[in-house]
Amino acid sequence: LYPESYKVRVIPSFTQMLGVRFNHSMQKLESYILEQCYIAVGQICMGVSLMGLDSCIIGGFDPLKVGEVLEERINKPKIACLIALGKRVAEASQKSRKSKIDAI
Repeated sequence: LYPESYKVRVIPSFTQMLGVRFNHSMQKLESYILEQCYIAVGQICMGVSLMGLDSCIIGGFDPLKVGEVLEERINKPKIACLIALGKRVAEASQKSRKSKIDAI
């Protein structure tokens, strides 16, 4: 998948980072990776909003079940988050909010 010259350069750095930053804990590394995904999700949602599209971050899903569905289309994925992107069918209803003065 990756050329040998790339592996020789990257693997030692990754190994050092895993030891120094994550104390050789794959669980800590996976938590860090998830946090990075959440940052990307925020940027994606802001970007599509600027393009006039809508987004909905989806929580409470079973990553293994989603992975099973997607596995038919891509290589064994590891699901971190889900976002629905597109254009809503109807405009969002007007929300009633307190004024800033009443809320503070």
